[in-house]
Amino acid sequence: MHKTYFILLAVVTVLVLVFALPSAALLASLFTLGLGVVILLPLPYIGLGMWAVLPAVLLWRTPFRLTALAAGVGAVVVALAAPGPFADQALARDLAARGDIPATRLDLPEQPGIEIRRRVSRDPDLYSRGEGRAGPLIGESPCTEACERLLMGGGVGWVRIVLTDDAYGNDRAETHALFVPGGDAACRAANPDLAGGPCVLYAPDHDRPADLTLILDEDRTHWRADHFTPYQPMGFRSAAAHLGAGADSPAVWQATQLFNERPNGRFGYDFGSLANGDAGGGFMLGRARTATPPIDLAGALQTMGLPLAAARVPRAKAPGTEDNIFVEPPPDAFDAARIASLIATGPEGGPMFSNAFRQEVNGWHMGLRWTPDPTEAERAIFCATLESPAIRDLFWQDGLIAKHGIECP
Repeated sequence: MHKTYFILLAVVTVLVLVFALPSAALLASLFTLGLGVVILLPLPYIGLGMWAVLPAVLLWRTPFRLTALAAGVGAVVVALAAPGPFADQALARDLAARGDIPATRLDLPEQPGIEIRRRVSRDPDLYSRGEGRAGPLIGESPCTEACERLLMGGGVGWVRIVLTDDAYGNDRAETHALFVPGGDAACRAANPDLAGGPCVLYAPDHDRPADLTLILDEDRTHWRADHFTPYQPMGFRSAAAHLGAGADSPAVWQATQLFNERPNGRFGYDFGSLANGDAGGGFMLGRARTATPPIDLAGALQTMGLPLAAARVPRAKAPGTEDNIFVEPPPDAFDAARIASLIATGPEGGPMFSNAFRQEVNGWHMGLRWTPDPTEAERAIFCATLESPAIRDLFWQDGLIAKHGIECP
């Protein structure tokens, strides 16, 4: 029995180590059309199991064989399970070091001005299974959900959005735009389809200093530890409020969400990837994407004393597209009013709209493709976007004209 065990231990150990060589596991899976994975996935576990019973085999003729077996198996279980709690502790220390500040009631003037500094768009890799990929912190439109709810809530006079990583073509630039809550007359003037206000409209920037500055940020952590380091951060989202204009004014609230790849108790080969030329090799801990609780931006704003309107409910998707995840709900009358005010206001700081604001128009055009029958007001606003000399590269105009038979003067 002992001889058979040691022969099997040697054979399994050699196989485990051979397939850990660079490219070995990847080539084995490719040349077997994936069938080799069926063997390679359990092979490291078989090797660990063989070594786990070694103490019991050596002490087989003694009263301690069961204790040795328990010790060997227990050591393997602990080695696989321990990295997860270690990663959790490191994540907790990382989060504590960020110095988050709870929100409190602020003494703000009546109808304060708010400045929101943020990136143009969210990072699609920052998600967790429980939360999903999207969220209201950083959205696609320059005036995000928080911006719109502040303006529609009736408690603020204006919101300035500062986009820190915008661009004109390939030239990076910081851009900005001012949004105001429109009354009945202003909303109807922007889009006659609206019965009245409030609505969110672009307006010329008056350059007044903000009473409260919100700084929203998120980024990937472009760092990768070795395969056996328990804590591997993926990225972060952060939100902070400063009482006054700019980031140099006193911080009154800060919140952070961290993303990491937590060891999940699995163990196996690093197969590498043909897509990025990674030959793989060696072993790695299995991991699962996790994140700390999401940032409650809406709750923090309300705690500071800023009323928020209810989030706008999207329109129903066009018939036949309900199950198509690549088709967004068509835009509504509030979206059309915002686009009309953007064209009427014109770009800030130059003759052309930057990429972010051009994309807002492109996004509205794309959504209008899925509107069953655009209204006369929507058609007029569409034609106004084509006539604007401040916008180039509108990608959907020909398809819209052909689909809906729009005739522009």
